[in-house]
Amino acid sequence: MKIAQITTSTSGGAGLAAVRLSDALNLVGQDSSVVTQRTENLSTSYKSKAITFLQSQLVQKGPELVTTFSSTFIGMETFEDYDILHFHSIYNLIGIADLLTLATKRTIVVTLHDQRFLTGGCHYSKECTQYEGICSKCPQVRRSFVKYVEREKQRVNELLLSKNVFFCSPSRWLANMAETSLELGNPVQVIRNPIPEAQPGSAENYEINKARREGKFIIGFVAANLNNPLKGLDVLIEALTNLPPRTLERVHLLLVGKGEVSNALKSISHNVIDTFQGNENQNPYSLMDLLVVPSKHDNSPNVIGESLMSNVRVLGSSNGGIPELLDLFECPKIDLFDLQGFTETLSREVNMNLRRDYQARARDIFGYKSVGKQMNEFYETIL
Repeated sequence: MKIAQITTSTSGGAGLAAVRLSDALNLVGQDSSVVTQRTENLSTSYKSKAITFLQSQLVQKGPELVTTFSSTFIGMETFEDYDILHFHSIYNLIGIADLLTLATKRTIVVTLHDQRFLTGGCHYSKECTQYEGICSKCPQVRRSFVKYVEREKQRVNELLLSKNVFFCSPSRWLANMAETSLELGNPVQVIRNPIPEAQPGSAENYEINKARREGKFIIGFVAANLNNPLKGLDVLIEALTNLPPRTLERVHLLLVGKGEVSNALKSISHNVIDTFQGNENQNPYSLMDLLVVPSKHDNSPNVIGESLMSNVRVLGSSNGGIPELLDLFECPKIDLFDLQGFTETLSREVNMNLRRDYQARARDIFGYKSVGKQMNEFYETIL
């Protein structure tokens, strides 16, 4: 099979998953390549940014991303030579209306990396259940744009009902949400996001080496944008500041990503590093004793699989698809609304410093060979 993994860009969770899935499929003998907006025309990125900016200023009520308005920047002829068209993210790559047209002629696979393919524009509905109908009272957009959200949602509902469109999800949580709340043309297949093997080389960092010499316990937090409110860094900082003083003295917080850090961190030993992408011998997880994932809304964060593949324990929130991953590895969960419980769990992790072998099971669940075979079998059943 000749397969296209289609994504607006190769950055972000969906883009990274598309690249990794392509590598996994090639590993098991298929012919997969990544098709992205950037491979077509570099100028589209500027137009895309303009649409995103205008939408954030005029359409959205708050900081949460809404992508009701999306343009098609890719020619349909791009897809002609492929047997499988697998879409991961389509914002400003191809609009839902054009995807519907494509689905009348071709078999399409879509991965649900978030709720965008279930709604009229939002990527996480939070407590809202309007997506079960036509998003008629969307709380995330200004009133004058609700009619456009409804129109987009009607297109989405048509896509969900198409017999030529097959959905998969990296979490059972989102698959269940789709199957129990919406009418679908096909059931949703659960296939985890592939994660590469942890690199043997260890990252070197002066601040971490110093913290190690002082006997500190290294807590990691990883996000492309440290200031993304959905990732929950603010909640983690609040829980840390509530630790008993002697326990807090033993903690060093490692932030991996970009963004400004809060003044509240002045009382906590910490440092910030960018990701080590591009250097295969550097693995930021090798610096950690525990990864904390306090996301307020998330489907199946790549960072959990990356951490476990590096044999690093994970503490995560009980939101979205996070707890089902943690349960597979008997890792602890916390309720973000229970600050005392979060603080107590952190304290227990620091003082007990539990170490287990997570890598073997992680390879079975997230490994390229395992996921590549599952996806290949899925493709064969729908052709």
